[in-house]
Amino acid sequence: MACPDGKDCKTPDLLKAACELGGGDCAGYCECAYSADPEGCYLTKVPPADKACKCILDKEKKSCIVEHVDCKETDKCKTSDLSDEFCALAEGSDCKGYCACGLNKDGEPANVGCYLKGKAPTGKACKCTKVETSCTATVVACPDGKDCKTPDLSKAACELGEGDCAGYCECAYSTNPAGCYLTKVPPTDKACKCTPGADKKSCTAEHVDCKETDKCKTPDLSVSVFGLGGGWLCEGLCACGVMNDG
Repeated sequence: MACPDGKDCKTPDLLKAACELGGGDCAGYCECAYSADPEGCYLTKVPPADKACKCILDKEKKSCIVEHVDCKETDKCKTSDLSDEFCALAEGSDCKGYCACGLNKDGEPANVGCYLKGKAPTGKACKCTKVETSCTATVVACPDGKDCKTPDLSKAACELGEGDCAGYCECAYSTNPAGCYLTKVPPTDKACKCTPGADKKSCTAEHVDCKETDKCKTPDLSVSVFGLGGGWLCEGLCACGVMNDG
């Protein structure tokens, strides 16, 4: 058919915009959305089987355009999804708009799970999914009635995505002695900051940078590891001393 009036068809390609010039059905394209913070693209609609979706960031227009491309790892494109891992299967794809999820492999096997390493785009939530030895991230809609205007890395923010959030450290409250103590370790290279609640019956937990990096290579539930998060009450822990009998 003829090129529409006022349009340039001199260098045709396989982009969705080129398909739409024909005035036909172009609903089969994958789709990418733009995130201002973090700035970049993320998938909102998957490509056809055996293809990958290349998100192309246009910073000037604050938008993302898409292109179907060959998959970098053929086997992984048999069943497409909207995760950051799948987005990266397109060579040169911009996937910087995603949140990020890490896997906490430390502690009891039953406690192995995901936690947020990178916040969700403003107004969205992040769904973490445990996949073998890693966790993938998918940007999802903010649940009805919830506030996602100022996303962070907390367990509460992770739970908004209704995914796997079992990788967070945990703290419990002790009334005698009064204070917090660790009940579940943070991931390697992180410390767990415990903060007692105003009700003096509970403690919240937060992953923070470790005060002494070397000591956070192998986290445990001891008082020595507990003190590496800094800035909170830790009197809930018992204490151990060494008796030197000469």
